[in-house]
Amino acid sequence: MHEDNNKREALSGSPVIMNAEQVYAISRQQLQLFMSATHAGIWEWDTVTNSVIWSDEVWALYGLNASCCDATFEAWLSSVHPEDREKTEKTVLGAARDDVAFEVAWRSRDLDGNERWLMSKGFPLRDGAGRTGRYVGIVLDITDRKQAEDALCESEDRFRKLFESLSEIKLIIDSHSGKIIDANQAAVDFYGWSIEELTSMNIEQINTTSSELVTLDTEKCGSLHQSCVSFRHRRADGSIRDVEVFSNNIEIAGNILYYSTIHDVTERKRFEALTAFRLRLLDMAENRSVEELLKATLDESECMTESSFSFCCFLMDERSSPTLQVLSTSTEKAMSLMNRNQEVFSQLSESSIWSAAILEKKAVIHNDVERDLPEDHPFFKRKLVVPIVQGDTVMAIIGVGNKQYPYDEDDARWVGTLADVAWDIVARKRAELSEKNTQEALSQSQKMEMVGRLAGGIAHDFNNMLGVILGHTEIALEQLDPSESAYADLEAIRKAAARSAGLIRQLLAFARKQTVMPKIISLNTMVEGMLTMMRRLIGENITLVWIPENQNAKIKIDPSQIDQILANLCVNARDSIVGGGRITIETGRLCVQRNENTANHPCRIPGDYVTLAVTDNGSGIDKKHLPHIFEPFFTTKEQGKGTGLGLSTVYGIVKQNNGCIDCQSEPGKGTCIKIHLPRYIDKADSVPVETPEQSITRGKETILLVEDEPDILKLCKLMLENNGYTVLSADTPNEAIRIAAKHKGGIGLLLTDVVMPEMNGCDLSNKLRITSPNLKTLFMSGYTADIISRHGVLDDGGDFIQKPFSLKALMESVHNLLKPSSS
Repeated sequence: MHEDNNKREALSGSPVIMNAEQVYAISRQQLQLFMSATHAGIWEWDTVTNSVIWSDEVWALYGLNASCCDATFEAWLSSVHPEDREKTEKTVLGAARDDVAFEVAWRSRDLDGNERWLMSKGFPLRDGAGRTGRYVGIVLDITDRKQAEDALCESEDRFRKLFESLSEIKLIIDSHSGKIIDANQAAVDFYGWSIEELTSMNIEQINTTSSELVTLDTEKCGSLHQSCVSFRHRRADGSIRDVEVFSNNIEIAGNILYYSTIHDVTERKRFEALTAFRLRLLDMAENRSVEELLKATLDESECMTESSFSFCCFLMDERSSPTLQVLSTSTEKAMSLMNRNQEVFSQLSESSIWSAAILEKKAVIHNDVERDLPEDHPFFKRKLVVPIVQGDTVMAIIGVGNKQYPYDEDDARWVGTLADVAWDIVARKRAELSEKNTQEALSQSQKMEMVGRLAGGIAHDFNNMLGVILGHTEIALEQLDPSESAYADLEAIRKAAARSAGLIRQLLAFARKQTVMPKIISLNTMVEGMLTMMRRLIGENITLVWIPENQNAKIKIDPSQIDQILANLCVNARDSIVGGGRITIETGRLCVQRNENTANHPCRIPGDYVTLAVTDNGSGIDKKHLPHIFEPFFTTKEQGKGTGLGLSTVYGIVKQNNGCIDCQSEPGKGTCIKIHLPRYIDKADSVPVETPEQSITRGKETILLVEDEPDILKLCKLMLENNGYTVLSADTPNEAIRIAAKHKGGIGLLLTDVVMPEMNGCDLSNKLRITSPNLKTLFMSGYTADIISRHGVLDDGGDFIQKPFSLKALMESVHNLLKPSSS
């Protein structure tokens, strides 16, 4: 009993095949490589010391946490699905008791709570005397295999049913008149007429083949005494079935009768047609569009069900209305003759005709749909709607309509089979198109980056030149009466300059180098709003997990920058995952204390931070690459598959917003990138209030103007002085400091360029505020946002103006900063 208990404890890590020779032959490094490649877990039990070892993979496969429990039999058994527990325990303990190898499979849940199938094999290792000294075993996740086996069984069962229950239908027919003499119960069940009705009929009333062919085949039967002939037989409900008739000639009272066995081969004919269609569709997929493949599928579904209408609709999700995508060839012709367009046809999405098929995820038959149709809709008598389901998601629906007799379950089953066959090929084609589009998008992104760099290179100088043209033109216009001949010419110059400035702004916006517009936002709200897009971005094979922090902390940042951060991080995480995987997006809080040792901390500045973390279980990053991942153009991806700008863009945004970024990664296990942004705690949310347009307000304050471009300096001074301001001008920051020190009166505003020799505008403002703490600052720059960001974040609300600016824009910004603040 004690021995059994020991074995129960030791066998807590159950299960795939590894014998003693293999265990000892394979080196630890080779074994580790094998385990990593197969995602298997290994366990070992020393029966002498009764010690148990689980690999990290075993813990993960069992859904157990090493910090919360020990490796025991009971811990393992608790992870086994309750329905599998007794059988699994009995198998393992029985094998251990007899010192024999064992194999067992059971259901469990992983760390994410997903139900998985596990399979394990344990093998006893014996010494030279044949005594068992140890057990070793391997655990494998066989969920995919089980699902494949289940899918295979389901597929085999589905096709098997198509050929089962082909009852032997017997008819005795007069060879001369074609009159049915007798019929068995199977014939009654098949044709739907009673024996009395059948025996009052002629075979020509059942056979839809022309009378000439019937006569020819009848004579053939008589000459051969036994034959097999193919016909199409009509049943009582109007349906037509393909049959093969095997007949023997019998003579009764001098009359030759046909003793016929009728086999319903409709299913076989359909299967043959389905197989031929699949091959044809595969051939078409090489050089035809998705629409053409679907149209061919609809044409085949009409032929198979003897319908006259068919259509296919895609669903974005199960809550949205289906969107009409493709009509069959005959439907398009009918719509044209009826003078209807697809918009009228697609009104079906407003009705309940197909809602049941989508919600119930199964075929729905409507053999009386006239009352359900929208007004002015193409007339349908009957309709069959079949959903195309992948996993638990309805991807599309296929509908056929206007069969001459009611649709039945056979029709639904065959259209469903046809749809499944076609969808596999169509999905593959769509995936190929998606990959092609992705490559084109990447190429476009690279082109955009080139445009961005070109735009950034010319923006500063071009903006300065436009500023001079625009400013002097506006000053000249103020000095002229609109009736003067030169006024119209100058106004044309002003408009052209303004349009040119607008083109530069559009170019920078396209290249994502426009000036940022920070706002107070909830990080949780921003992330939640992007989850749907992120799921589509990473693909269906990757699970996206969202873990928000519960305090809903706020930050001050341009919302579009959060979009850029999250998209770049999720794309990088997606690209590191081969096959299926998991990406976790998590928000949290971080508080760095003033007395805290921040030597090894990403955030060196004390404060309260909001954290955004993106974690994946992908391939990870080599240690030698970690120091370089935020460098522009650094990438470990294959040539043409990455620009190396994703993480550098994220890094630039984070630093621009006074945040910090950290990356932890381990090859083979995954990567976690954490971004810490300062938490907004000083002010309540505010919404800018639009004010009516007003004329330029003249001022009287003293303004210190600093600009290293002589033409811009001269222009700005002229603009300000013409509107009543006293201007102290300087072409370098140091000169501005000297002028401010010598000036006896007060200085109301510093109007300064951002990027200058000696020091930038932010540093100049900070130095001047040492002696003039109430000094207000208005920054101006013609550089792109990525250049400006290196010199400090420029908040919205009037303290930054982008070159080139108009006279009115400059005066409004100056006036708004200098006017007394309201209580």
